[in-house]
Order: sequence, then C-alpha cells, then structure tokens
Amino acid sequence: VPRGDRYVDAQMRIAVLLERKGSRAEARAHLAALRAEGIDDDDKLAETFLLEAELVSNSGDAAGAVDVYSAGLVALPDHRQ
Repeated sequence: VPRGDRYVDAQMRIAVLLERKGSRAEARAHLAALRAEGIDDDDKLAETFLLEAELVSNSGDAAGAVDVYSAGLVALPDHRQ
C-alpha cells in the first residue's frame, strides 16, 4: 500500500491478519517495522503500540503487554492515549 492517509491503518490491519493466521511474531515484527519507517502522526504511532500490546495480551502474556505499553510511553511520554 503506497503511503497516504490510510497507510498506517492498512499496515495495522495487515498485522491483525497476520496474528489471526497464527503468525504473532510476524505481526509484531510488522508493527515494529512500521514504527521504524517513521510515523508522523502521534495518534497513529500510539495506536501501533496499543495494537501490539493487545495482540500480546490476547496471547496470555501480560508482562509482555506491559513491556509494549512501557515502550509506547517512552516513545510518546506526553501523549494522552
């Protein structure tokens, strides 16, 4: 998907689909790569952390989800989400 208004949303949807097919590690790597590309919109960046934490939490890894939330707080210390 070329970069545009819906690029980040589309990439997040890909991560969800990867997780649904059982590729949780690939889904997390996809979100990490998306963040590494750079996301200018802080709300969208926050959403990537929230989504990853949800995927990790859904697998029963509460500590891993807290780690993702912590990484999000480091990346966006003043963000309201």
